[in-house]
Amino acid sequence: MAQRLRRAMAIFAIHASWLVLRERGGTAMRGKEGALVNA
Repeated sequence: MAQRLRRAMAIFAIHASWLVLRERGGTAMRGKEGALVNA
């Protein structure tokens, strides 16, 4: 159970940072973002 919670928090952190990068970064980061989301 704890491991699942940790994994969920890690995924949430990745998505939060991805959203921040998307707001700031524009199109240059597109490929990396797609890779993160699909991972």
